[in-house]
Amino acid sequence: MELENKCLDFGLFTNQPEVMHNFYGGELGLTFQGTTPMGPKFKLSRYALNGSVLKLWHAADPLPPRAAAGYKSLTIADPTTSAPRTLTDPDGNLLCFVPPGHDQVEQIEFRVGVSDPAPFDRFYGEVLGAERIAAGRYRLGRTILTVSADHAAHQVQTQALPDPLGALAAMAGIGFRYLTIQVRDCAAEYERLMAKGGVNPGVGLARPGGPLVAVFMVRDPDGNWVEILQRA
Repeated sequence: MELENKCLDFGLFTNQPEVMHNFYGGELGLTFQGTTPMGPKFKLSRYALNGSVLKLWHAADPLPPRAAAGYKSLTIADPTTSAPRTLTDPDGNLLCFVPPGHDQVEQIEFRVGVSDPAPFDRFYGEVLGAERIAAGRYRLGRTILTVSADHAAHQVQTQALPDPLGALAAMAGIGFRYLTIQVRDCAAEYERLMAKGGVNPGVGLARPGGPLVAVFMVRDPDGNWVEILQRA
């Protein structure tokens, strides 16, 4: 996979935007990049984080509770941190701050609870083209993904959705809900991934215009969402 941005972005959803903004923008001091209405039910706010973008979605309707497995926690390389420390945001999402280089984390790492690590080895390593750096650990660009078996995780039946707004409603829930990979040629990556097979359906290739040239979404072996896009 030919990346345009070596740092993966990620999205999380909330029903309490004010306290989440106070936490990420105030307590953590992340740089706010603005808020955009996304239809009648959602607003999207962005924060810069170590080369990634934290996409904070405010949902008007009540969201399902935070999932026990899937994208479980976020580790952040922090030059002001001398030893690992953990805290939770107002929605209960787990964050771990580590000195840069601790356990190979130079940027961010997502820990993913999965029903069976074996299919994820193919998904991350062969389908997405991530570098295997250890058993159950993968580096895609500068971002690390670490999988481990979790009894709370399970494979879900998935079906293709007609457009990104349909996916937005389908994946909405408290917590970390998807990763974003920015590539140089979205159409070429779409063809490559479809030819690979073994990719759960998400949303087919779309060309929305504006700042996005093209975007599509796939789901990992448990049904967790991955967005792949190309910016203008």
